[in-house]
Amino acid sequence: MISLSNFTYFWIATLISLLLLALNFFTIKRVKFYRRRDILRNLMWSGIILFLGLAISSAKFNWEHSVPVKERVEAIFALDVSLSALAQDVVIEESEQVRKISRLDFEKQQVENVIGNLKGDAVGIIIFAEQAIPLQIVLSREDYQNSLLRNLRYIDKDFVRYGVKQGTDYGVLILTTLEQFGEKSKTKKLIFVLTDGEPQGDEANLQENMEKAMKVFVKRDDVSIYLIGVGNIREPSKIPQTEDEEGNPKEYYRQKEGGDFILTRPNPEFLTNLANSTGGHYFHATADKDLKNIIGSSIEKERRIIGFEKQTKAIDLTPYLLISSLVFLFIIPFIKSV
Repeated sequence: MISLSNFTYFWIATLISLLLLALNFFTIKRVKFYRRRDILRNLMWSGIILFLGLAISSAKFNWEHSVPVKERVEAIFALDVSLSALAQDVVIEESEQVRKISRLDFEKQQVENVIGNLKGDAVGIIIFAEQAIPLQIVLSREDYQNSLLRNLRYIDKDFVRYGVKQGTDYGVLILTTLEQFGEKSKTKKLIFVLTDGEPQGDEANLQENMEKAMKVFVKRDDVSIYLIGVGNIREPSKIPQTEDEEGNPKEYYRQKEGGDFILTRPNPEFLTNLANSTGGHYFHATADKDLKNIIGSSIEKERRIIGFEKQTKAIDLTPYLLISSLVFLFIIPFIKSV
């Protein structure tokens, strides 16, 4: 179906085209040897005027088609705020300059980049170290983006150093996240964990908590886990203890006063094993990976189709009409008697 934005121009162009056709018809009747090339030229001029009238009227071709309707999801982003998150070993490019930022800043950047595309979905944030703390419960309101950004600003290097009980317990994280999701339901639920994959704490407690988490998790086929590794896996990094006014490290944490530096390096093997045991997915974040699209496409894959709806798609015919008019104008001078 063709629609017009302005019928006035269309009717004027149509009237002029019809007048030319009528003039052409009466001329043929009156002139005995009226040449066929003149007839063809007049037809083309009528077509040009009609095409231009349609173009000025913003003619569009519309058709209806069915598109799948996908369900909304619930997503929780879990940010590692253990001391190792302060290591400045993530390389990024900004304004054609390469610099290093902390793992924590990188985690926050990725969440900020993604949440803008999740309108309509329920989104929450958990920060974790030895304990897992819901920074923002799962929300379905449209204003969650501003709320999330406000909460993320409070998570800085001072919060990590002085506001968090240190350690990294992934079992506690999984249990806390499942509690935030609530009871099992038909709605798909996603956990995105941004971390370096270094468990820290009493090994017996870590193992016990992980076993508890897995017993609960295996019953939740409505939950999927995505593990996103953060940090330089090629070499260990030191952890800044203090920074200057520009944010450059001045001192680094040591095992003890005057002792060796505390070093941290992401553990892809642990994250791979955790992904396998939970039926989840693991990939390591680097500066050249477009995490916004990777996370976005992961979410789209998890959405289930719940129906179909009719949508109307419109194609603007203006460029095609103008091109057709130019073609006719180009052909007219070359028309010979036939």
